[in-house]
Amino acid sequence: MSKTVHRRTHDIFSLAGWLFADLLLVLTLVFLVSAAPWQQVNPPPPPPLICGVEQHYQKVFVSTSDPSGLISHTSRGVRTFQNGLRNKLGPAKGKVAGLVEVFGGGSVTHGVALATGAIGAMKQMRTSGYIFTSKTAYFRPLWNGQLSDNTVEVDVFYLILATSCKS
Repeated sequence: MSKTVHRRTHDIFSLAGWLFADLLLVLTLVFLVSAAPWQQVNPPPPPPLICGVEQHYQKVFVSTSDPSGLISHTSRGVRTFQNGLRNKLGPAKGKVAGLVEVFGGGSVTHGVALATGAIGAMKQMRTSGYIFTSKTAYFRPLWNGQLSDNTVEVDVFYLILATSCKS
């Protein structure tokens, strides 16, 4: 009988040791969790909705020093046009171009080719975070007989962006 009493005493003490080890582990975890720097993470704002196109548009005239480079899409011709367009349109200020009409000057053939080159140059600008994006629609290239052969007219209709569209 003394053998069973000794075994129970030994089992109780070994259980008490495990209980103490488990308690120490729990207290360590509580300390670590309470000492960790917690930050509340705000969810990103929802992307704006496209609610339409503004009624009024921005019209700019861009004269390029390299119209043949713009037509043949050389890097100098494209860069010259893009810089002139940025100077005329100004900074983006959170605006996004929705619809763009482009008119080239000179003869009909030259004007349409100039407008086509300008549209290609604007499509390249969409990766730079400027007003042109993948959502921008370009009307077919047009001719304006009143413009000189190095001038492009760009009419930009901006998108109406909002968190919710109300009728």
